[in-house]
Amino acid sequence: MNTLPISQIPFIPLEEADPDLAALYDEIQSMTQSPVISNVWQILGNSIGTLTGTWQLFSNLYLQGGLPMTLKALILFSIAATHRCRYCGAIHEVTCRMLSIDEKHLQTIVDDLSYLTPDRTRKIIQFAIRCADEPSTLTEAHYDEIREIGIGESELVEIISLAAMGTYLDILADALKLEVDYYLQELLPGGQMIG
Repeated sequence: MNTLPISQIPFIPLEEADPDLAALYDEIQSMTQSPVISNVWQILGNSIGTLTGTWQLFSNLYLQGGLPMTLKALILFSIAATHRCRYCGAIHEVTCRMLSIDEKHLQTIVDDLSYLTPDRTRKIIQFAIRCADEPSTLTEAHYDEIREIGIGESELVEIISLAAMGTYLDILADALKLEVDYYLQELLPGGQMIG
């Protein structure tokens, strides 16, 4: 199967953005503390409604909420690894590393999640992956198991929402044929991603 090597949709860089788009770029760059406007935002800039909606979803769910940032990052990394999304995998791997999640944990997620410790984190990630890939197979037992490890209703909804957002972002990145940003490549050890 042939795939396109690069996006067929042009980027809208900051210098070419109209005032509304430039303001949104500024907000994104400020809130994410990113040195540049990432490729994903520059391509979504072609549709300010899509960019606004995607940014609001990301900022409300990922940058806020009750779950620890490290757990959110691990969930998104795990979903990207499961979907083999190169772009999102790179972003989430860099985020995990910036949050001091060690390479052993990340490699275990890619190689064999059943060995991930602590058990609570593994069970949450397994539940999130099931939500992302097989939501119709969730049973009462799955919900009972996640509640037994101390996950409340608010956190449960947040995990399910992160799984949905991770899937959405993976689809966007793969369908838009996003190249991994140079600054992300430089932040990965040896410029290589896990997996």
